[in-house]
Amino acid sequence: MGRECQRARDTTLRKPGAFRLYRYRDALFPTAVFRKAFELLEEASEPRRADIEYLRILKLAATTMETIVEQALTTIIEEGKVPTLALVRAITAPKGPEVPELDRPEVDLASFDALLDSCRKASA
Repeated sequence: MGRECQRARDTTLRKPGAFRLYRYRDALFPTAVFRKAFELLEEASEPRRADIEYLRILKLAATTMETIVEQALTTIIEEGKVPTLALVRAITAPKGPEVPELDRPEVDLASFDALLDSCRKASA
């Protein structure tokens, strides 16, 4: 996303009413999937709310990976849901590393005790 698009996105996020009147608004739809997401948001909520939600999704795409957000939007749209920032974040949130379950080894301290005993006998 270019610097001008980023500036426009940030400005319209602060003033969501400006998004509808923005002359180069089409530049704020990186792909057809983003446009479809916006159209679904418009159908499901009032225009101001749709603008805000879309701009937040767009900001997430700009601050993370646009392709990952696009994949999340595609999944949400295919499921017949309205794409919201919460749904996109739920899909794009980084997964924590999977920690494997390890067996605890049985510890035999008898050899250590024998070593200590031998050291004590040697120093006495």
